[in-house]
Amino acid sequence: RAAPGNAHRSPGARNAGGLPERTARATVSSKNGCRILLVDDNVDGVEALALLLGECGHRVEAVHDPAAALQIVGRFKPEIAVVDIGLPVMDGYELIGSLRTMLGARRCMFIALTGYGQDTDRSRSRAAGFDHHLVKPVDLAHLTRLIDAFQAEKAQSEVHSDSR
Repeated sequence: RAAPGNAHRSPGARNAGGLPERTARATVSSKNGCRILLVDDNVDGVEALALLLGECGHRVEAVHDPAAALQIVGRFKPEIAVVDIGLPVMDGYELIGSLRTMLGARRCMFIALTGYGQDTDRSRSRAAGFDHHLVKPVDLAHLTRLIDAFQAEKAQSEVHSDSR
């Protein structure tokens, strides 16, 4: 079982007063864990989720605004991005378009985690490029199943590419 890593300050992460905000980062030794980017302006919620996912063996970066996400995406290269839609300055729809562009051909599963849960909201998130749409509060078991399925798909594609 992996222990959560050190909390650090991520460039661009700011609290409501405009001061740099602590960002949760769980670093783990498990090579089977995914690199997961969390973007949500609910600081307490996103940091709690980061710690939980870190305990599950994933490497997690949690940021609180789109600018911080754009700053770290090239270095962190997430395999999964869990993004709030109702973000300040740039909403989640616009953010994942920018993240997809920056990641290029690199595979990343995008999950909307939002308070918006109507059918029209789900359709809009799908049209924007989200692979999944979860409504807050997060159902951790559902999120874990999505991550596990992603990992299984990734492992199978690696087996196929290794056998060529």
